[in-house]
Amino acid sequence: MRGARRYRDPCERRERALTFLAQLVVLPAGYRARSVYGWAHPYDFSLLAGPYTWADLLCELEREGRADSHAASLPQASEPARLYRITQTGMNGIAAVLREESPRVERPRAPDEPAGVYASEGARWALDALREAPGDWLRVERVKEPSEQWNRSGGRPYRLVWTAHLDELVSAGLAEARPLEPCGKHEQGRKLYRATACGLVVPVLRWFGRDPESEVYSQVAGPLLRTPLRCCFMYDAGN
Repeated sequence: MRGARRYRDPCERRERALTFLAQLVVLPAGYRARSVYGWAHPYDFSLLAGPYTWADLLCELEREGRADSHAASLPQASEPARLYRITQTGMNGIAAVLREESPRVERPRAPDEPAGVYASEGARWALDALREAPGDWLRVERVKEPSEQWNRSGGRPYRLVWTAHLDELVSAGLAEARPLEPCGKHEQGRKLYRATACGLVVPVLRWFGRDPESEVYSQVAGPLLRTPLRCCFMYDAGN
């Protein structure tokens, strides 16, 4: 996050994470899974408050009963993506810390309904490009073209697609890669990518509501666990 504070105290990080999760339920915002909003991925916490082992902290909150988790990935994913959402226990705890009334947390339904899979922002844009050419093996430059055209036209937010985003799709089972036959030294080690059969059709979760890069702690005095009078702008607007 631009200008984000860095949280070195573990207790402060826990409070930060729980407040963020609590506000996602209250607004509502975040990813929608199991019929409720309020889910977030550890990557969203990195956008919020900078690099940290957020996945470990969120796992700890789940073990304590302060957060639920949801597997938002294909069964064949080499690195399963897990989303987290605050529980009533977690909400009660952070409300007590903030000295506010604890809002009610709607319980998510059982994970037996068809749901989308998680992909980071850049990976989603890369997957959109692969889906425009089903079955074709594309160079990285070709995958980047739609996002670069979006940027040149003044679209917001600014879109960045990196090779790492394509490798993320491969790990998630949404894309596959093969070596590019080198025509010169500068092409050695490069790859071609295409969407898998699942990657062409599976729904991809999209963030709703509060921008993960916006500050949780407002400088304006007032309750943090209450729906604001004015709606937050949409994260990833224009998609």
